[in-house]
Amino acid sequence: MTSSPHPRPPTQRSGRGSSSTSTDASRRDGLRRFGAKSLPQGLTGGGLGNQHGVMRHSLLNLRTVLLFLALPVLGCWDDPEAGQHRLIEDEEDDPGVARLEVDPAALQFGPVCAGTSASRTVTLRNTGDGVAALNNIALEGSGNEAFSIVESEELVTLAPSSSIEFTVEFAPSVDAEVTGTLTFVPDSELVEAAVVQLSGSLGGPELAASSDTADFGPVAVAETAELVMRLSSVGERPLTITKVSLDSLMDADELWIADLSVATFPVSLGSGEFVDVTLAMRPDAYQPFSLDPLGSLTVESSDCVDSSVELPVLGWPGGVASECVPLVEEGQVGKEISDVDVLFVVDNSASMAEEQTALAEHFAEFVAYADGLAIDYQIGVTTTDVPNDAGTLQGTTPLIEPGLTQAFLTNVQVGTSGSDSEKGLEASLLALEGTTPDTFGPHRRPDANLAVIYVSDDDDHSSEAVGSILSALNQHMSGMTGTLAAHALVAMPPGCSEETENYGLRYMETAIATGGTSTSICDTDFEAAFSDIGVACFGDAATFHLEQAAKPETLEVLVNGVTCDGSWTLSPDVSSIVFDFDSECFPAPGVPVVIRYVPLCWPEDTPMGWMD
Repeated sequence: MTSSPHPRPPTQRSGRGSSSTSTDASRRDGLRRFGAKSLPQGLTGGGLGNQHGVMRHSLLNLRTVLLFLALPVLGCWDDPEAGQHRLIEDEEDDPGVARLEVDPAALQFGPVCAGTSASRTVTLRNTGDGVAALNNIALEGSGNEAFSIVESEELVTLAPSSSIEFTVEFAPSVDAEVTGTLTFVPDSELVEAAVVQLSGSLGGPELAASSDTADFGPVAVAETAELVMRLSSVGERPLTITKVSLDSLMDADELWIADLSVATFPVSLGSGEFVDVTLAMRPDAYQPFSLDPLGSLTVESSDCVDSSVELPVLGWPGGVASECVPLVEEGQVGKEISDVDVLFVVDNSASMAEEQTALAEHFAEFVAYADGLAIDYQIGVTTTDVPNDAGTLQGTTPLIEPGLTQAFLTNVQVGTSGSDSEKGLEASLLALEGTTPDTFGPHRRPDANLAVIYVSDDDDHSSEAVGSILSALNQHMSGMTGTLAAHALVAMPPGCSEETENYGLRYMETAIATGGTSTSICDTDFEAAFSDIGVACFGDAATFHLEQAAKPETLEVLVNGVTCDGSWTLSPDVSSIVFDFDSECFPAPGVPVVIRYVPLCWPEDTPMGWMD
């Protein structure tokens, strides 16, 4: 379509300031302005030059109006710039404006361990009507070096209702609270930037022990000391303890973990929560004082700084904390060799077959000291089964005297069909108080020492209290000149194996109260253990007790004024001298014995604060 259906050739007129060409141009300009929402120039009254052109101009303006009115119907325009008439339509097709939103608006990393990192995810979403294009993604603030974006394109285009996730990593390097911002900057000024607040700090799970060392101080031989180490979570994030273990230079039954306040590991502890580890020490023998560790308690955890902590275990096995004194001299005399009555109370429950066999195999070691000193002994064996056996003596030869070794081998293997509710203490009373020949009571000799030996892998289940048992035993000894000592060959902490049901605590209590010994049944090779019990039972005449524990290197022993070297031993607790039964200087009854020594004391060069 053209601007006029009947174009005319240009005509020049004298005396006018414009030509038909300029008139057509003016007409086109007027249409462009109209297309831009301006009235046509022909309708303004400013285009009539003279009288002769009135009609022509009027006709032209009329044609212009008609053409204008026809435009919506015709829908076209032959002018090259005719596209301006569509501005109204363009406004109705406005593509809209984008809107950026983030979720969450803040990323809080909390404490993070040094040398590690933590990650959080933020979602950027376009909730507007237009397309959003990012011009920049900026990290700013005091901690901007600690924050980073993981594997992300810098420029992203988001259609309406679409979203994208960004992963922010926090790796602190300074011990302070750090903050920053993550800003998503759009490329349009009509769209606001979206900002995420960032914060974090250096720290994390932290383990604290109640002490840097597990320090027992001095612990007497055969006495048990316990020490509780508290392992606490003191960090701002939960601490996981995965393992607690003890490495010991002492034997397993001398230093062990006696108890844990949790059943299993790993265990997660919130801030302020803790786990208690109870260590126990029971020295078998004296050890010279040393500051060197006896072992270490190792704790493995999620602690930021050290995931595996070793806490030294210190102590002085067999030591004392008394003040140092000069050399002391004690005078004693040789003793009469006494007869000995021995009552074995042997557990005959289902788990005792191996132990009974070991007893039989090492009987020779048990009576070696008695045979060496020609001690007159008699031995009876009963079981822990009450009321079935009720203290009756076992075997076809119930009373074993010197030379009847084979009878003991038979009698001590009492079988494994007895009750699993062992009542050894009650059984010993029934045997001693019995009046029939098949009990031990009628065979007791008033001038003989009495040794009661309890052998069990479980504790005593007698109904009477230990105190009542002791009273009854002392009542049995009333009117007799011999001495009483109970000995316990029992399961002792930390136990033998999974088969150990309970420690023989009641038996051990009885032994301690009567001055006897406690020995672990866990080692089925009874040679040394049975030999020690034999010395305790038969070695009264050979044993000389000291008033104080002695420094071994300072001991000097004189028998009848003559120094005796190499024919005696110092007891494991360094508090007794025991002569060899075949020693040339074995003191005869009434012969003077002098023992010189320097008592054990707290080392002069070691501060007493060592125990604190």
